[in-house]
Amino acid sequence: MRQVQGPMEDFKALLQSWWPVRGLRNIFCTYLCLPAPPVLETSDMGDIERGCDGESPGCVTWSAQASPGNSSGTSVEPPNGFVSPALSLITLDDEISQALTFDLYGRALNVKSRVYMLPADDAEFARQDRLHDLIEELGSADCEDELEEALRETPGVQKAVLDIGHGSGRWMLDVALKYSHVDVVGIDLVPPPVTCKDGRCPSIGLHYIHPTCRHMPSNCRTEVDDVNSEMHHFENSFNVVHARFVAAGITDYRRLIDTMTRMLLPGGVIDIMEAELVIYDAKMRPIPTSRSALARWLTLVVTVIRQLGGEPDAAAHLAEWVALHEDYEQVAVHEWWVQTSPWSLGRDMESQRRNAHGIGMRDNLLALLFSARPMLLHAGVSELLLAFMEGEARAELLAAEKPSYIRLLRAQACKVTL
Repeated sequence: MRQVQGPMEDFKALLQSWWPVRGLRNIFCTYLCLPAPPVLETSDMGDIERGCDGESPGCVTWSAQASPGNSSGTSVEPPNGFVSPALSLITLDDEISQALTFDLYGRALNVKSRVYMLPADDAEFARQDRLHDLIEELGSADCEDELEEALRETPGVQKAVLDIGHGSGRWMLDVALKYSHVDVVGIDLVPPPVTCKDGRCPSIGLHYIHPTCRHMPSNCRTEVDDVNSEMHHFENSFNVVHARFVAAGITDYRRLIDTMTRMLLPGGVIDIMEAELVIYDAKMRPIPTSRSALARWLTLVVTVIRQLGGEPDAAAHLAEWVALHEDYEQVAVHEWWVQTSPWSLGRDMESQRRNAHGIGMRDNLLALLFSARPMLLHAGVSELLLAFMEGEARAELLAAEKPSYIRLLRAQACKVTL
């Protein structure tokens, strides 16, 4: 009698026939108890060319093409007369800003780095804004004492802050507004979405910043640069150097810490925050991929980020890397265990507070499912398989039945005074 093949058998057959990305198949074959696959060579991860002359670390060829089979890609040429300098010390207008991104599977990605492949568009900036709000609710103000001291107004001394990987710009803009005497510089692969630098600002006449306003204070500016390149022009310049959730685009995180150290003035503060891309159970133990669709999806994301050259595991080593660095003292490490959904059944205030944070993290992860699609599809993950995994992970998050956490870590330290 002929055996009828069900959905799971179809899924296994799909897994056995598709694996352009080295290492991914082993993950799911182990989960589904399939035989180990042969090792295949990794496919080309993109057609974004960089390194124009081989001499300027920040040099970029201004072109981007869609991956094979993707009709949504566009070619980007530089504006007339524009040359990308190694230090990227340029003033951005709309034309140049548009040349800094290209379309991949319906999302805008940066053209400067082939390591960081999360979008740089309104949807992703909105996700980053909500994540910033969640971090504020978690109590990040408890970590501000060192920053307050480093940025205290001192007669005759110009204080300065650098935000590496500013993303939507929320942290950078908040600091510029809070410390009006401080020069704030942000660097990233694309500029932040500032909508009211010119023209009428929706916050005019109000005593607060209107939610639709991204007011660029006069003490704040941004530069387009890749921190994986040499950054000598920023050495010994800042009282605070900040980086948050940049690990996916960093090729050598310990080297990043060394770079940030050189940027700091003696007595300055390094401030780094990352998230572990691991799902933990109620006893703070990693949940196996066999028990969580979200864990399976995150494992896929981690593997692809590593294939692209990023360091997705950096969060777990932050405390060690900063504490053992010879140029730092007064090291402080903060951690938050955040629910991935509002699964707590408690009715007390603490349970309700944790559930509120769980809603914030759930919404962040749901948005991340959408933001990671171009990266995963471009890496060779089939759309059918990805849709299956996303659907399972989304259902798990919305059901809010499994106790689970994500851990956030923040390391701060003062650079030793000579």
